Amino acid sequence: MKSETYSRGSYTIDQSQIKAIKKDCDTLTLIFELKTRAEFGINPFTETEEMILVSETPVSTLPYPSTDQMHAYYDEVVEAWKEYLQENVD
Repeated sequence: MKSETYSRGSYTIDQSQIKAIKKDCDTLTLIFELKTRAEFGINPFTETEEMILVSETPVSTLPYPSTDQMHAYYDEVVEAWKEYLQENVD
């Protein structure tokens, strides 16, 4: 089983929570879109337990020094994520 944690340079991310990985060529950053998670809480008006879906805010890396480096890191993290998915998802 491949590790869920991926670390590279200035960031560490839980690969099991990634929904999409994108490049932002204007800011030279990678953007990780994360899965929505469910939380349970008590509704103060009805005093019943309810499920609340929480959309995670996308996470960006620090800017890379060049477009070439951003593309290289993108290719590397996408490959690591594909390997993780192949080994850990049915």
